[in-house]
Amino acid sequence: MKRKLFIRGLLAASLVVIVVSGCPNPINDQVFLQMTDKNPPTVDIASPAGSSPYTQTVTVQGTALDSEGRLKGIA
Repeated sequence: MKRKLFIRGLLAASLVVIVVSGCPNPINDQVFLQMTDKNPPTVDIASPAGSSPYTQTVTVQGTALDSEGRLKGIA
C-alpha cells in the first residue's frame, strides 16, 4: 500500500515539474507586441491564368499592427 502511494506521489510530482517547465515565458501583452513573423505571408493565385476572361477575386481578411503598434483590421 505504501509503495503504491509512493509511486503515485512520484508520478504527481513529475507531472507538476513537466507542467511548470512547459511554458517558461508565458505570452503577455508585452511579449505579444514584440512578436514578428519570420516569413511574411504570401498569396499565390494559380487559376485562372493571366489574360483569361474570368474574374480573379481574392478576399484577404485579418488583423495586423501598424507602425505605431495599433491593431488594425485588414480586408
